[in-house]
Amino acid sequence: MQGFDANGAVTLGGMFDADGAGHIARVVGLEDVNSSRAVQTNVPINSASSSYSVGGDNRGCMAITTAAGTSIYRFALGVINAGVASKGRFIEFDNTGTLGSGLFEKQDPSAFSTSQFNRAYAFGADSTSTLISGMRNRFAMVGAFAASGSGSITNGELDANDNGDINKSGGLNYPTSGLPFTGSYTVSSNGRGTMIFTVGSQTVNKRKPST
Repeated sequence: MQGFDANGAVTLGGMFDADGAGHIARVVGLEDVNSSRAVQTNVPINSASSSYSVGGDNRGCMAITTAAGTSIYRFALGVINAGVASKGRFIEFDNTGTLGSGLFEKQDPSAFSTSQFNRAYAFGADSTSTLISGMRNRFAMVGAFAASGSGSITNGELDANDNGDINKSGGLNYPTSGLPFTGSYTVSSNGRGTMIFTVGSQTVNKRKPST
């Protein structure tokens, strides 16, 4: 999920299981939260206080509770096969002060290992950054890399725009080539993955559930 609170941008990613009877996170339930206030990783979802319901039109409501409190979401399901949805889109629908939207996808447990992440990938990200001016400015980057299947990232190249500073050039002039980077990654048995990109002397950390 991407959105905002009173302090700035908020990004949230995570995973949970749903049992088809309104219960979630009975087997696995974790969140990673990156906000202007703090970064929180591996935040457990409280299964006893979390739930969901789905109507006949494939729209639904979901409550997710962590130590930080309860967030309410409205969602719409799609790509339904034999009564099981493999995708959905949601919005936060409460008065916690955070507004955002995102999507969820059905995961494939056979992909939950570092060795399964083993081909060429493209990526994109946008948020806020303090790298250039020390103030929170809009930031976006896109790029591509090759994953080895053993935890290393090679052939990485990206383009970044930090409040109008293109690829750390100091201005709006797009260079003929992107910024090279290397990195590493791991994928855990519950599907939670972490990646580290090293661009020159700077490090970028990314977390993503495997699908």
